Amino acid sequence: MKTENSVKVLLPLGLHTPEMKEKIVEMLNGREGMFKGSVKEEKGMKKGMTHEEHLDLAKALLLIDKLLNDAGDTIGRSYGYSSRESKATGTLRKKLESLRSMLDTRYHKVTTDEQFLKQGHVYFGERPKTEAGGK
Repeated sequence: MKTENSVKVLLPLGLHTPEMKEKIVEMLNGREGMFKGSVKEEKGMKKGMTHEEHLDLAKALLLIDKLLNDAGDTIGRSYGYSSRESKATGTLRKKLESLRSMLDTRYHKVTTDEQFLKQGHVYFGERPKTEAGGK
């Protein structure tokens, strides 16, 4: 089964917890649901994403970033950090960073101040600083 082979490739990267394996299998099988039908059309115009849809997508993109980072480390240790393969993972992470930045801008348009104080910069896994200056 294609999905099982993909999961076996990812497991040596330290992602072998039962929860992580289940999440990866769901994403690879396309049954995640958070992406399906999330963009609604209205008279030919795209409506955009809701705050909740941004939260779900941000979790998935953070997971992808972690997977790419782990893959890059594995490739770098195996073939050298200056190898074409290792540089390719860096390029992918830069593209993903750019996408997360664009989505973060749209996230702030549909997020209230109260929601932001509670959740922070969800696309970057950052919480806002508290009034005392800590995180």
